[in-house]
Amino acid sequence: MKKTILAILLFLKKRSFLGRAFIGMIAVGLLFNNFIPDFWFGVSVKNPKKLTIEEICTTPLNKLPLYFIVDKAQPLKIMQRASQHESDSLLKKLGNLPADLFVGIENYCYLVETKIKNNDTTFSGIYYPVYSEKQVHDSPNALASNLVSHVIIHDTKITEHNLENNKYFKDSLFQISGKFSGTTIGDESYKLLTNNGYNISKNAIVLNKGSHPMSITSSALWILFDVVFVLLLALSFLPLVLLFKIFGIPANDTDQNPQGFAQVANNESLS
Repeated sequence: MKKTILAILLFLKKRSFLGRAFIGMIAVGLLFNNFIPDFWFGVSVKNPKKLTIEEICTTPLNKLPLYFIVDKAQPLKIMQRASQHESDSLLKKLGNLPADLFVGIENYCYLVETKIKNNDTTFSGIYYPVYSEKQVHDSPNALASNLVSHVIIHDTKITEHNLENNKYFKDSLFQISGKFSGTTIGDESYKLLTNNGYNISKNAIVLNKGSHPMSITSSALWILFDVVFVLLLALSFLPLVLLFKIFGIPANDTDQNPQGFAQVANNESLS
């Protein structure tokens, strides 16, 4: 066992100092931002709770659960004037109606998020504010600029195909839920939404839709794997002389011939 661990350490030691440090930071970030929070969520909460927007607004940020469902809420729908092509198509289906009649089409309000890839913009997700049913009921036919949103949904797992004909929002399994970012909306997202005509509260929160809590067993296993991996990375920064001493394996001239000792360790592990 000692020889196997030492062989792993010698393998890691061949990687660059900065490379190991970078991988270590990622592993620690995953541990404290994903695996441990999901484990405690599973232990304490178990299943995502339902919270209304009114409840969300009156609950301190540090008291909001990691995952939750936004209850009695909906994205904003507005009536848009149909294009000539859409109108002609609908008129054919509906029969002999006045030629100048343009039928309104109900669409959901969302903002497409893009990123630069290979020197071109590509689809990467959508943002859409959600509102309490009471808000929408009290302000019929309101525009996005008329209603203040306190909850923003960010979905990076959606595809452009899902958005065709509002399939995404009309899906029978559609639910306003996700993982809470832990803070209020960031400046970049706030500017992006307000610059596109949305009325966003400075205290609005963001839910990352499509993120689901891991089971207690899965998160515990990932925590164990992550901790062991980080410890191995940390040990790989120790001098070879000290590593061989820790594992009780005799070595000579370790400073002068590290590759030779890596070979020795490999040979010993095979014997």
